[in-house]
Amino acid sequence: MNRILLVLGYAGVCVAGVLSLAAALEKDPPCGLDNGCARVAADETSRLLFGIPNAYFGFVAYLVLAIFATYREIVGFDGPKPRLTMNLGYAFAALGTIASIILTVISIMKIHATCKWCLASATIMTLTLFTYMLLTIKSEKAPKAPARGALSMLLIVGMPVLSLGGIAVAARNFTIVHTSVKTLDPQVVADMVGGGPAGGTPAGPDIHMKNPDGVVTLVEFGDLDCPTCKHLYPQIEQMVDNSHGRIRFIFHHFPLYKKPDHPGALVGAAVSEIAAETGKFWEYLDTVYGNGDADPAAPPPGPDDMLNFGQHIGLDRAMLEKRVRNLDDPAVARVTRDLNLCDKYAIGHTPEFLIWAGNQNYTQCSGNEVFGALKDPKFAKLLKGP
Repeated sequence: MNRILLVLGYAGVCVAGVLSLAAALEKDPPCGLDNGCARVAADETSRLLFGIPNAYFGFVAYLVLAIFATYREIVGFDGPKPRLTMNLGYAFAALGTIASIILTVISIMKIHATCKWCLASATIMTLTLFTYMLLTIKSEKAPKAPARGALSMLLIVGMPVLSLGGIAVAARNFTIVHTSVKTLDPQVVADMVGGGPAGGTPAGPDIHMKNPDGVVTLVEFGDLDCPTCKHLYPQIEQMVDNSHGRIRFIFHHFPLYKKPDHPGALVGAAVSEIAAETGKFWEYLDTVYGNGDADPAAPPPGPDDMLNFGQHIGLDRAMLEKRVRNLDDPAVARVTRDLNLCDKYAIGHTPEFLIWAGNQNYTQCSGNEVFGALKDPKFAKLLKGP
């Protein structure tokens, strides 16, 4: 049982170490397509005490638990000190398990996202607590002499090495947090919002906007064939709807059509622009993104799928086929305009966001970072309203 605790302790050191290093470097750990780790890390609940990342406390707790188990493995169970390490370890594991459960509930109920590393940590801590319960019950029957066998020595030396190696491997796959602050000038507003330098609301299908009178502007550059865009879209929609009109939301295209896993990106963008001409732009996006519930492992929609989506919302299939092939078509020209904006403003990822309020500088960020960016006091105060 003690050897199990030793393994669990260093497994926890590895997991919490990855999260701690990512927080220290301000990067995101590898987390799969949904990027839930980044969204959880961006929430204020990831720093509940004194603004210190929760992962730091987890790392210290696991390191202490690993040291306790190593100590008992070396000296045995005879005497008051091993008993003290068992009692303290039991208390650490109990507090850690309670904290893990609370944080998991918060991530699911409040943030609506889950971090795979956090779930792994919660599982390890719960198993540690359960094993300490058994160890406490059985400790009276434990051999008094230290183990010091080959397996003990292998675990004592090998587990720290494996733990550090796991952290190093994960660190090689960290992704940079793409958040920056840039100067907001009238041309930025004109390009993103339309209506000339004043940035007034344009007429017609040129700009796709919700809540034109919102006090915080959120611009998304998205790809209709992007899994992350698909996953985040319903969350963005919900956030915009729940803002009570305070978020002015604008969508621009960044179809990554040169990538082989985005085969329908360009056709989908063109069809959405055609749909916009009859007031069905958002309906088309809702259909393509499928409320974010589509299987992330499913093949990406191809050109025919994008045309079928257009037909599904009432557009003529033959008309769509003809227009998306015409490079001079106004709908295709609007997609080209957005691609030019991507070059102009160094848009490099999907989804990528620009956020500003009033005449303040704008924040540019990618993916899940948008939720953390909107928690900046200069935006959060306005979104709470009077």
